[in-house]
Formats: sequence, structure tokens, C-alpha cells
Amino acid sequence: MRLKSIKIAGFKSFVDPTNVIFPSNLCAVVGPNGCGKSNVIDAVRWVMGETSAKNLRGDLMSDVIFNGSSARKPVGQATVELIFDNSLGRISGEYASYNEIGVKRKVTRDGQSSYFLNGSKCRRRDITDIFLGTGLGARGYGIIEQGMISQLIEAKPDELRGHVEEAAGISKYKERRKDTENRISRTTENLERLTDIRDELGRQLARLERQARAAEKYSEIKKEKRQIESELLGLKWRAHDVELVSLKNKITDLEILKESLLAERLKIETTIEKNRIDLSEEGESFNQKQAHFYQVGNEVARIEQSIENAKQRSEDLERELKQTEESFTDTRENLIQDKEKSEALEQELNKILPKIAEYKSDQTSLLKTTEDLANEYGLAQSSWDAFVKKSEDVRQEAYAETSKIKYLDKTLSLNKEREKKLSFELSELRNKESLLDVSMLKKMLDESERDNLSLQEQLKNNKSDITALRDGIKKESELLHTLKASRETILGKKSSLEILQQKDSDNNIKDQWLNKNGIDSNARLINSLDVEPGWEVAVETVLGDYLQANESKDIGKLLDDIESFDQGELIVFDTTIAADHRAFNKKPSLSEFVNNEFAKSKLSNVYVVDSLEEGKGFRSQLGIEDSLITKSGVWIGKNWLKVLRISDAFDSMISREKQIKDLSLNLEKLDRDILEKTNHLENSQLSLSSLESEAQKISDQFASGSSTYAELKSQYTAETLEIEQILNRKKLVVDEIAQLNDLINQDSLQMQNSKDNLHTLEKMVIVDSEDREKAHKIRNSLKVSLDENRVLLSQKQDVLRDFMLRESTLKAQTESTKINISRAESQLQILQNKKQDLLTVSNQKKSPSEAFDKALTEQLKIKLVAEEKLKECQTKIELINFEISGLEKKRSLTEVDVQQNQEKLEVERLSEKQIITLQQTLEEQIKDKGYDLKNLMEEIEDNAEINVWEQKVDSLERKIQRLGPINLAAVDEYNSESERKTYLDKQNSELEEALAVLQNAIRKIDSETRTKFKETFDLLNTNLQALFPKLFGGGHAYLDMVGEDLLNTGVLLMARPPGKKNASIHLLSGGEKALTAIALVFAIFKLNPAPFCMLDEVDAPLDDSNVARYASLVKEMADEIQFIYITHNKISMKEAHQLMGVTMHEPGVSRLVSVDVNKAVEMASA
Repeated sequence: MRLKSIKIAGFKSFVDPTNVIFPSNLCAVVGPNGCGKSNVIDAVRWVMGETSAKNLRGDLMSDVIFNGSSARKPVGQATVELIFDNSLGRISGEYASYNEIGVKRKVTRDGQSSYFLNGSKCRRRDITDIFLGTGLGARGYGIIEQGMISQLIEAKPDELRGHVEEAAGISKYKERRKDTENRISRTTENLERLTDIRDELGRQLARLERQARAAEKYSEIKKEKRQIESELLGLKWRAHDVELVSLKNKITDLEILKESLLAERLKIETTIEKNRIDLSEEGESFNQKQAHFYQVGNEVARIEQSIENAKQRSEDLERELKQTEESFTDTRENLIQDKEKSEALEQELNKILPKIAEYKSDQTSLLKTTEDLANEYGLAQSSWDAFVKKSEDVRQEAYAETSKIKYLDKTLSLNKEREKKLSFELSELRNKESLLDVSMLKKMLDESERDNLSLQEQLKNNKSDITALRDGIKKESELLHTLKASRETILGKKSSLEILQQKDSDNNIKDQWLNKNGIDSNARLINSLDVEPGWEVAVETVLGDYLQANESKDIGKLLDDIESFDQGELIVFDTTIAADHRAFNKKPSLSEFVNNEFAKSKLSNVYVVDSLEEGKGFRSQLGIEDSLITKSGVWIGKNWLKVLRISDAFDSMISREKQIKDLSLNLEKLDRDILEKTNHLENSQLSLSSLESEAQKISDQFASGSSTYAELKSQYTAETLEIEQILNRKKLVVDEIAQLNDLINQDSLQMQNSKDNLHTLEKMVIVDSEDREKAHKIRNSLKVSLDENRVLLSQKQDVLRDFMLRESTLKAQTESTKINISRAESQLQILQNKKQDLLTVSNQKKSPSEAFDKALTEQLKIKLVAEEKLKECQTKIELINFEISGLEKKRSLTEVDVQQNQEKLEVERLSEKQIITLQQTLEEQIKDKGYDLKNLMEEIEDNAEINVWEQKVDSLERKIQRLGPINLAAVDEYNSESERKTYLDKQNSELEEALAVLQNAIRKIDSETRTKFKETFDLLNTNLQALFPKLFGGGHAYLDMVGEDLLNTGVLLMARPPGKKNASIHLLSGGEKALTAIALVFAIFKLNPAPFCMLDEVDAPLDDSNVARYASLVKEMADEIQFIYITHNKISMKEAHQLMGVTMHEPGVSRLVSVDVNKAVEMASA
């Protein structure tokens, strides 16, 4: 397989459709720097699957599309197609039967990349799979770009191993291994998930089997229990019938007693009211006397405080005087110490100053001597440098003249040969020029371009509309998703709150009874109750179970059927009857914070206080039916207390109900918004589909027009380019012939001059050697003297530096000490003055004034008189309070008797109703169990006892409880889960078998990889050891493995050119590294030749002799491998069969001109 041609359009600088044909196995691409030669190799790498824009010398993948120039507009897509000749059938698989294979890649501005195989769209992986193991690919060794030579040499062992694997064809094994490992990973994950499911299912089956056995036993016991329970209900009904007669007699007696107790309570209350009027009058007198007593007390307290302040001031003065004396003593001692320290520092400073002067004198002398020696050494060094430079210049000139003579001799022969070839080419070009005409093609091309521009503008406008509509749809979808997510969140929260509310009010029997009597069981007080914010806990504390009360507008009708309600608690309220509000003259009622009349009636005697302390103060003033409550839910009565503590808002029924209402409103709004957004989104999607269909139609028309335009453009460009090339070539050939003649004359003259100069320079080299030796001896002698003097000077300078540093330190310390002395003296004077002032104030200060003592005595007498009057008034008030208290106790006892009698009466009446209701309930329960009361009572023995039947029921109930929780659906669930377990066990076995097969495949792949790698490594090493001496003219190179594991070991490249013993390949020169890399690449090609090899200026670091060896080796290997190389070297060009010139005649646009070298030589020699 070989590369037949490359078709490029819109790729980088190749904007015009260009067909690069490779007719032979040795093609060279030439041209000046920056004309686009390397873009040919980039195009091949790109079409082979390169995904990194950086490796294509760009930032984004769209950078490969022609971006315009000063005279050209940008294009919308780039296309590259490689045509391979597969007549030898090297490609295996489904494409083995094709003699020609086309690999194509296309990319557009919007980043859409497509691959094609023989015109059929395919994946990138399909492309890479075809070339696995051939050396071709985006990173294969068949394409060597600029810089890859150095990367190959400096590659790490693991990276170098990759090239060996590619040569061995292991890449496909690695791909197979990677796929197998992925399948193993997926299978293992599936197996783990399946094992977890099977284990859980096994536990469920064991549990279901136990539940199924328990369910069967439960059915038998339940049937027996139903019979015994029905009989027990009949016995209870008979007992309740006996109780009903005695209850009616008790109710009559209690009603008579109630009337007498109410008359006694009225008499006591009249007496209490009279005493309270007397108490009010005495209270006013007591308040006046108490105010006078408090006023006198305040005056006494003021006088006592004045006396205490005078004493405290005297004590503060004494304490401050003592502190001032202590500070004076400390400051005086510090002053003495600072003066002694200052004298010591001045003495040490006087000793150091003479030594500093002495060392400065010595330093000056040594500096002068050193400077003189340095000047003499400088003159000697300058003389020496002049001799060296002169000698080196002479030798360089001699070498240059020798090289120049060799080069001129070679150039003369080449130029003469070139002049003959150009003369022949000029005559051929003149013949071709008269045969070409492109005016008709130009007219067709302009017409096609106008049509395409019109379609392109339509397509651009249509795509702009599509993009805007897609963005709008995306935003609307995201908003709709957000709305739906919010709705689900609110719905979940509302459901949780409703479940909590339902849990608090769950009573199926009560709900059935209410519905039977025409009352909505869901219409409860809590649903219609509105509470002012902040008072929810207080209201819930008082109302309690009343929050679950049901609303009715006809309680009288319910009373007629109340006997049929025989189980649970029932509370019903009537909102049509207004509450009788009673006002407490001290605090507002809790009923003011709710809106429901029934709730107001229950809260009318509950009064709110701001704090618990305030509640304690008002508690003694409460009546027996009054109570107080705080905002936090502390409920206080005359002789009782209740507290409700709610840790979370969800624990409060009122708060939950309020949240449910708010959430319901939010849900309704969200539902409306979601419906509106859904309709709008559907309309937008319909519009988008219409626009996309229109865009596809225009795109197809544009593609067809572009194809026609491209063909015309290609034909026009080719013919125009050919004419232009002929004209340019004619001019170049004429100019080059003239230049060659001038060069031949100049080179002949220069060659003779160079020979004369070389003879003169050889004589000068001999004379300079003797003068150079004398200057060397004088320079070394002066250098020794100068170094000795510099060492002595450095020692003196170190000692002087230490003395000067000590001098600076002593001066700073002396100055600091003097400042401290001055500061201490000032502070002593200040402290002395302060001490005198404090003594003066202390002597003048007298004891507290006698006037204070006299005034205090008078006020104490007045206070005693006021206190006596206050006690007399207080005694009178206590006597009245005692009398009122006695009456209130008597009234309380009477009220207790009334209350107890009322409670007994209500209990007896309630008992009567309960018995009637219970009888009705028992009769309904007997019917529900499938029995008739009359028949059942006939069957039961007259001496049957309830406790015996209850023991039977309890015994059966204990049997049921011992069975534990019963799942009646356990039998069906057990059968269903058993079938599922059998199916999962079968799946588990199949997965384990598949895992074993995959693991065996991994072992087989590893074994084949080791064998293939070892064989390839040995053969590659042999080829490298043979090619390296051929390129270097000697030396040796080899490959070495850095580890023992053939699956993972790295590969190390070692090379030693002739005459060198370098320890590492990194010590080689740039040219040696390049040549070594070429040897390795060619060794790989000998082992596993790629269909073609592309080399980008790999001969750039090589000199002419090495380039010749490199070119010779390429030519030798071209018999088996197709080489396409980019070069600037004439030696490499000379060996090519086909020269392809890349030019950039138009700025930013590359063009290709191909020349068959063999035909050109034949034409030149003809």
C-alpha cells in the first residue's frame, strides 16, 4: 500500500482545491520558509485522526480552516482526502478487496468534524483501526515532523517503548486488551450488583417463607376469635341494659341538690361585695401614708451616701501619695546606674580610636601597592590577549580559505552543469506558453460565484434564526425544568405536612359517623382557624383536641342520633351561634387573636400576658374559670398549670395547617405557569423544525453549487497557475542563467585569490608562536604577586571593619545612655512636684461634715413616726382581707360542691348516653361480624360471665401477638420472589462464565504481546546496529530494556559515534542526535515498513557529508518504502525522483508546482 495523492481544500494556507499527486517512491517538497510546506504533513496527520489542535500548531481545531488573507475571504470548511493504492492488499478486513481506498475528513466553522471511508461516513475509530500496527496514524512513526527527531532521542523509556510496539504491530493487541479490560470491568460491576441483589433477595425469601406460614395460622385463629368476640359483645349489651335503670334514679337526686347549693352561693357573694368596698377606701389611705414613708426613707439614704463618699475620697488620696513616693525612689536609682554606664562606654571608646587610625594608614599603603600591580598585570594580560587573538585569527583565516577553496571548486562544477539544464528548460517553456487560454473558464467561474454568495447569505440568515430560536428553547426548557422541580419540592413538602395532620386526626369510625349524619369529616376547626402570627403555640396549648372539632350548623339534629356514636371522642361546634365574650379588666383575651366564633368561645376566659413574671403577679386575682397564657405557651390557672413545648414548626398543627394553605396557593400558580411554558415551548419547537428543514434545503443547494464552483475554480486555477508558472519560470530561468554566468566568473577569480592568501597565512602562524610564549611567562609572574598582595589587604580590611563596627556601637550606646539620664532627671522633678501637691491636699482634707450627722438624726425620727401610722392602716386592711378571705373560702367550698354536683350529674347523664351508645355500637359490631343480636342472646347461656369470655379473647389475641406482624400477601410475594431468584441465579452463572472467558483472553493477549515484543525488539536491535555505522561511518548503537517484565518494560537507546565513549545519549551534539534518530526510524522501517514515510526537514541539523549519507540511505530504502520529505538541502533534492514546489505567490495562499526530475533530466540532456 502506498499514498497515491492528497486532495486539499480550505485547509490552512491551501484555500483552493489542490490535488497533490505522488507518482514515485521518492518525492521531495521544497520551497522558501513560511510558504506552507509543513501544512502538507499537518493535513495527513489531521486526516489520520489527530484531535489535538496544539499538535497541529493551533489553539482550536477550527484554526485548520483557511481564515482569510488580505485578498481572500475566510472559507466555511476544510477538507482533506488521502487516496491509497491497495493493489497489493496490505489492508486487511472489509476493505482488503478494494484496490483504492479514500480516507477523508471534513470540519466546519461550528466545530462539526466528519470522517469518510471510500465516500461512506464513519467514525474516527474506524480510521485508526485500519492503520493499527502499520506505523501510520496521528502519532505513528511513519510521520516525522520538525522537532520530533529531538523528542525521539530524548524520549523516556516508556515513550520509546511505544514506537517499538507500533513496529511490532502490538497496537492492535493493546486495543483488544483495553476493550477486554473494559468488558471485564463492566462484567465485574454487573456481577457485584447482581450478587448484592441475590443476597438481598435470599434474605427476603427467608423472611417471606416465615410470614407465609404465620399468615395461614393467623387466618385459623382469627376465625375462632371472631365467634368469641361476637358472644362477648352480646354479654356486654345485656350488662349495660341492667345499668341503665339505676342511672336514671341517681340523675333525679343530683338535680335537687344542685338547686340548694346555688342559693347558698348567691348569699355569700353579696357579703363579699360589701367588704370589698370598705377595703378599697382603706387601700387609698394606706397608699398615701406609704408614699410619705418612702419619701422620708429616700432622704435618709441620700445623707448616708454623702458620708460614705467623703470617707472614700480620703482613702484614695493616701493610696496615690504612696504610689508617687515609690516611683520617685525607682527613678532616682535608675539615674545613678545610667551615669555609671555612660562613663564606662566613653573610656572604652577612647581606647579604640588610636587603633582605627593605625589600621587605616596600613590599608591606604596596601591599596596603592595592589593598584600598581593590577595595572601592570592588566597591561601584560592585554598583551597576551592580543597575541592569542592574532594567532587565532590567523588560524581561522587559514581554515576559512581552505574551506572556501573546496566549496568554490564544487560550486563551479555544479553551476556549469546547472547552466546547461536551464537553457534546455527555457526552450520548452516557450513552446508551452503558446497553447493555453482561460477567458471562457473565467466567465463561468464568476457566474457560479454569484449564485453561491446568494445561497450563502440565505443560509447565514436562516442559521442565525435557528440559533436564536434554539437559545430561546433552551432557556424555556431550563425554566420549565426549574418550575417542575419547584412544584415537586412543594408537593412533597405539602404531602408530608398533610400526612402529619392526617395522623393527628385519624379516626375512621368517627369519620364514618360524621359522614352518615351529613357532616364533612375533613371540615375541622383547624382548617378554618386563622391565628395572628406569633400566637400559634398559645392557641394550640389552650384548644388542644378542640382543633380536631368538626363544624356543624345543626347540633340539635346530631343530638338525636348521638347514641349511635359508640367509640372514640367526638367534638362538634356550631359557628352560627356567636360566642359570649367576657372581658378581664386587666389583660386582653386570647380570643382577640383568632377569627372563629367557636374558638373565641373557648378562648374568651383565657387572657394573655407579656411574660411569665407578669402571669405570676396576676394569678392571685384569677377567678375559678379564668386563666392566663404567655406567647410561648405557658397556661396558668387559679390552681393548675399546663405547658406545651414545640421543638419544630412541623410539630404545631396550626403552623402545619397554615403552611399547607400557603403551599396549595403556590402549587396552583406553578401549575398555571408550567402549562403556559409547555404550550409556548411546543410552538417554538414546531417553528424550529420548519426552519431546520428550510436550512437543510438551502444547504444542499449551496453544497451542490460549491462543488460546481470548486471544480471550475480548480480547473481555472490550474490553467492560470500553469500560465503564471510558465511566465515566472521563464523569467527565473533567464535571470538564473545570467546569474550563473556571473557566478562562474566570480568563483574562478575568488578561488585564485584564496590560494594566494592561504600561502601567506601559513607563514604568519610560525612567527606568532615564539612571541606568544614570552608574553605568557611575564603574565603569570605578575598574577602571583597581585594575588599575594590582595590576600594581605583583605586581612587588614577585616580587622579594621571590626574596630569601626565596635566604635559605631559604643557611640550609639553612649548617646542612648545620655538621653536616658536626661529623661530620668525630668521625671524626678515631676514626681517631686506631684508628691508636694498630694501632701498639701491630704493635710487640708477634714473628716465628714457634722451637718450630715445632724440631718440624718432628724430624718430618722420622722421615719419612725410615718412607719407607726403605716402599720395601723395596714392592720385595718388585713382585718378586712381576712374577713373577705373567709367568705371567699366559704364560697369556694360552695362552688366546689356545686361543681362536684354538676360533674356528678354530667357524669351520670354522660354514662346514660354512653350506655345507650354502647348498646347501639355493640349491636352494630355484632352485625358487622355477621351475627344477629336476638339469635346470639338465645344461644348464650344465662350464667355466662363476661370475664370468662374476655379471657378466651385475650388467649386468642396472645396467640395472634405471638405470631408477630402478619403479612397476608406473603404467600403470593413468596412465589413471585422465588421465580425471580431462580432467574437471577441463572444470570449470575452466565456472568461468571463470561468473566472467565474474558480473563483467559487477557492472558492469551499478554502471552502474544510478550512474544511479539521480544521478537521485534531483537530484530530492531539488529537493524539498528547495522544502520548506525552506515550513517556515522563507524561507531555502534543498541537498544536495551530497563525492566524484566516484557509487558511493561521501558526501552533505552544507547549510541556511541566513532571515537567517543559518552555515558549518555544526551551528551551527543544536535547533528549526532538527529542522525541517531534517523538510524532508529530507518531500523523500524526495515522491520515493519509503513505504507509511506513523511519527513519534515530532518536533515536540517546535518552537515553536507552526513546529508549525503542520509540521502543515500533514503534512496536505497525507497525501493520498498515510499518517502515524502520536506527539505532545503540541495543534496537531498538531488536524490528525489519528483520535486514539488510550494509557493506563496499570493499572500497567505499556498500553491503547488510538481516537477518530475527524471523527465526534466531527459529533456535537458536531449
